[in-house]
Amino acid sequence: MVASIIAATVTLMLITIQLRATQKNVARASRNAVKEEAQTFATWLEKDLEQIGANVDPDEAAFNFKGTNPHHPDSVTKNFVFYRDSVKTSGDTLRIRTRYRVRKEDSSVVEGDTTKLYQLTRKKKVGSGSWSSVKGLSTPTLEYFKIDMLDENAKRVLTPETTPEDVHSIRVRFSAVAPYRNQSTILPVTHVGSVMLLRNRDKSSGVGGTLTVPQKVSDCVPNGWKVLRRPDGSSFGSESACKSWVK
Repeated sequence: MVASIIAATVTLMLITIQLRATQKNVARASRNAVKEEAQTFATWLEKDLEQIGANVDPDEAAFNFKGTNPHHPDSVTKNFVFYRDSVKTSGDTLRIRTRYRVRKEDSSVVEGDTTKLYQLTRKKKVGSGSWSSVKGLSTPTLEYFKIDMLDENAKRVLTPETTPEDVHSIRVRFSAVAPYRNQSTILPVTHVGSVMLLRNRDKSSGVGGTLTVPQKVSDCVPNGWKVLRRPDGSSFGSESACKSWVK
């Protein structure tokens, strides 16, 4: 009987250890998955948004929030349309529009609170044609998605569509919830943020209205300095190097 009790206790301990190991593995895999998805999403967002306003008249707003209230600091950006002009060999331009729509997909309990989960869909429209089928999808577990237009002092422009001349850069922020969570899950939500320069109002400083040479310290924003060059074409090795050169 004693031997049976000892054997049962050892078996129970082994099962417990195995369950804990399984929980940790699931939590780790889920955490890695959401980080990878968030990074992939952030990468194509940056590539998309860096093209805003290319070859568009500097005095024209190249974006439209379409019903989303950009003034509310905590609201989710549910609709965002931006465009650029493609120059044909004839010299004419063809407008290319990109549309982001963020819609509620589900809800989930995260750290004791019920939160809404969203998904972003991306579509394109070329010229006078119709909107394409979906050309990109985010993870369906977005907890938050926000786009802000910033001035040269990195402050939010409250009326970006009516005062496009005040817009200097664009900031995008989002958070994604890990798809599977348990007691071993650490940091169930991944937060990502990025700031990118938009085209400069002075077309002489770049190609097609795109800023290529920094003119002030605020041009050297994170991620922005990576696409900037000195007049001789050499690149900057860091954000601080870019700022030092401007000074």
